[in-house]
Amino acid sequence: MCSAILAAGYEHRYCAQATVSHAHNYTLGQEFRRYFDTGLFHQSQPKIRRMLRSTQSEGVGYVRAELRFAYRQSVPLFIQSLVRNALRALGYSAGLLHRAIPLGIKSHLSHSPAYWASFKQKSFSG
Repeated sequence: MCSAILAAGYEHRYCAQATVSHAHNYTLGQEFRRYFDTGLFHQSQPKIRRMLRSTQSEGVGYVRAELRFAYRQSVPLFIQSLVRNALRALGYSAGLLHRAIPLGIKSHLSHSPAYWASFKQKSFSG
């Protein structure tokens, strides 16, 4: 969408006062699948993965802060946050290791099963 706006002649500008609200209401399964695809993408793009290593500690810090906040709010919220973050990590790790996973299973782990349908007739090394 952003590329279409820029192609239409609009420009982007930095505005320190701007605020953005962004949220997803994913189920636990959708969360896992999203992170599986993210891990797969990062595994296939070594340059991006190297760049992300420098921000990894920030991600860990964010998860710790989220868990601390959730714990202070309520035990059920803490458990939900713990499970959700564990599924994210598991999905991401599975995506990084996707080459070891049979093709028929990948399509069930991915947020985009149609993507894997094109590989059913040929070998996938990606």
